Amino acid sequence: MKKNHFWRNFFLCNLCIGSLIALNAWFFLANFGWIYYKYIIFRDLEFYVYNFVLLLCLALARKLELRFAELNEILQYKTESFLKSNAARRRNIQLTEQENLAFIMSSEHFYSVRTFRIMHYDLCNLVKTYNDMFGRIILSSVVFNIANLLAKVTFVIDYCININSVEQRRLWGYFLGIIGFWIFANVGQTFLFSFYGDQLQKEGEKTTRICFYLLNRVSITPCNDDEKLVQDELKLMAYQSYTRIPALSAGGFFDINFRVLGLMISSITSYLMVIIQFLLRPNNSS
Repeated sequence: MKKNHFWRNFFLCNLCIGSLIALNAWFFLANFGWIYYKYIIFRDLEFYVYNFVLLLCLALARKLELRFAELNEILQYKTESFLKSNAARRRNIQLTEQENLAFIMSSEHFYSVRTFRIMHYDLCNLVKTYNDMFGRIILSSVVFNIANLLAKVTFVIDYCININSVEQRRLWGYFLGIIGFWIFANVGQTFLFSFYGDQLQKEGEKTTRICFYLLNRVSITPCNDDEKLVQDELKLMAYQSYTRIPALSAGGFFDINFRVLGLMISSITSYLMVIIQFLLRPNNSS
């Protein structure tokens, strides 16, 4: 996803949450009046601020993922350029200078796998700092979304069992539609964190694959000290990237990736089975 696409989606997410809160407010004001809605208005405002904070956390996670993606691109581009020029020098062939990427310094002397290894180490430390600062917020978000989904699904089941009149069915039918949108919002929050956590982890794993790919491009017998140095540095970076794969953490309890969605589904399904058995049990009271 491009950078401008991310901020466009950031704005759309805020717009969707604002629209959902406005729809919820309209329903309560139209059917129950201010006397009831005044007790939940601060809940809606709190949820909007809560959602905005989560989106800012996602924006920072997206920044980290972009830095790892740029590092991988620079590492592969500069190392391949060095190996090609080294092989051409061995064959006494003059290569035309390729155009550098926008974020790479144009100097032909700007090259060192060690520099990239230090950059990777610093980025991993940034991910650790991010997890220390926001890991508990992410954990609270996942737990809150699971509990909220469970409560809303329980409400829907209870409504379907205990509905009495046609008027109640019409009124609460609209309310169930709003609940469906709230469920979608809760699942969407967890999905976004899972998606960007998974993307960050993939970029970290990609660094290791790039290092091994470049090591396979190095000659078995390096032709000079520079090539031998590159080979040694690539080995060190491959080991470092393999042992320090970046990942978003939920307060140290678990990593944030698409497995979180499986955790959410399994948790809701387990509790839902108990709730359904409780609601559908026969009434033995005399």
